[in-house]
Amino acid sequence: MYKKAFTLAEVLITIGIIGIVAAIMIPNMVLRYREREYISQLKKIYSALTNTYQRTLVEYGETYNWGLEAANSSEGANRINEMLTQNLRILKNCRTEGGCWRNTELKYLDNTSSGLNISSNNSYSTVFVEGGLLLAFRVLDPSCNYAIGVGEGYGHVCAEAVVDVNGEKNPNAYGFDVHTFYITRHGIVPAGYNEDNTTTFANHCENRNKGTGCTAWVLQFSNMDYLHCSGLSWDGKNQCKSIFNYDYNYNL
Repeated sequence: MYKKAFTLAEVLITIGIIGIVAAIMIPNMVLRYREREYISQLKKIYSALTNTYQRTLVEYGETYNWGLEAANSSEGANRINEMLTQNLRILKNCRTEGGCWRNTELKYLDNTSSGLNISSNNSYSTVFVEGGLLLAFRVLDPSCNYAIGVGEGYGHVCAEAVVDVNGEKNPNAYGFDVHTFYITRHGIVPAGYNEDNTTTFANHCENRNKGTGCTAWVLQFSNMDYLHCSGLSWDGKNQCKSIFNYDYNYNL
C-alpha cells in the first residue's frame, strides 16, 4: 500500500509562496501597528492638554490675560509652557533653551524638509512629557485674535502646540508622528478641521503633501489612511477600502 504525500517540489513551492506573502504583509502590519500607537498617543495628549487648559482657565481666567507677551517671543512661549504644563507629568522642561527636541528640521509627508528646527528656534518653548511625548509651544497672538479660519476656535487663536508622539525617534514628520494643535480662547483645537482655512485637510494632508493639516482627521476617524490611499475627504470616503489597496511609504 502506498500513502499519499506531497512531493518535495510541492513543499518548496508552498514555502516559497508563504515567504512571498509574509515579505509583503509583515512590514505593512508593523507599520499599521506603529500607526495605532501614534493615534493612541495623540488622543492621550489631546485629552491631557484639554484638561490642563480647562484647569488653567479656572485658575487664571481668559487666555488673553495669561501674559503671553508678543507673538513669537521666547518670553511668551515660556509663559504658555508654564500655564499648560502644570498638570502634566514632566520629565524635562527645556523651555526655549533647546535640548528636548531633536536638533533637526521636521519633515513633511512627502519627505521634504519643513525648514523648521524646533530645537534651535527660541520662539518655541519645549518640554518632554512622561510617556515619550514632546511638546513645543509658540505664541501667535497674545490678544487671541489670530484667525486661521471660521468659528469660535479657529477665529480666536492665541498660540500653537506642536507634539511629537514618539519623542526624538524618526521619522519626525508632520502627519505621522508630529501634529499641531491651536490654543484658542475657546479651547484646544486640532489643525485640519473644515473650519480651518489655513491648514486644510485637502491641501495640507491629503495626497501626502505637507501633513500639517492631518491632526483633526486622526482624532475624528482614528486612522492615518491618508498615508495609504487617495480620494479621502471630510464629506466622503474616510478610510481606504482594503488593506490590500494600501500604498505604504517606507521612507517614513
